[in-house]
Amino acid sequence: MYNGSLIIPGLAVFIGIVTFPLWINQVRAKNLDQFQSKPSPAGMACILPKEQMRAEHMKLLIQWRDEVVREGKRETVTVGGQSMPKSLTNNCMTCHAKFDIGPYKAAATYCVDCHNYAGVTTYCWDCHIDPGQGLSLGLDTK
Repeated sequence: MYNGSLIIPGLAVFIGIVTFPLWINQVRAKNLDQFQSKPSPAGMACILPKEQMRAEHMKLLIQWRDEVVREGKRETVTVGGQSMPKSLTNNCMTCHAKFDIGPYKAAATYCVDCHNYAGVTTYCWDCHIDPGQGLSLGLDTK
């Protein structure tokens, strides 16, 4: 009456097709730990714990931008008893850059590599690099 011999295999195929993107990404997924920063200089700590930084670093950078550039608040941030400037290049890039590839490209590639891996488009370098220079450095500035 219900032709169960076709319905059950049909449902199994349907569920397999619908869930295919989920399990194929699990099979192909790379570990985010491949984007390791160099060891922090003695006594330096990151602004936030690793997992929180991965999830909220853009909120922090936008907050710093608004405070420093738009409101003129240039106070330092104190973490673990150490004062740090509110600055991507003068703070974060101290540990999170690939310095073996040259000074200009080093500041950008750590961010770009991780964001490309995550499928996120960065727009920072639209303003923070000379027009056209990003392409010569191999950066996606679009």
